[in-house]
Amino acid sequence: MKCASCGEKIKGDPVWKDDEPYCSEECADMGPFEEDEEEEEEEK
Repeated sequence: MKCASCGEKIKGDPVWKDDEPYCSEECADMGPFEEDEEEEEEEK
């Protein structure tokens, strides 16, 4: 299972937030990584 924020493999129990698995509370606070939004901004 990979962290929804940083993409690192989760070791041990994940931190769940909004049905997404995170590797730590810090990543859970940042929220899921959304690659699509960043790519759209670069194209403009």
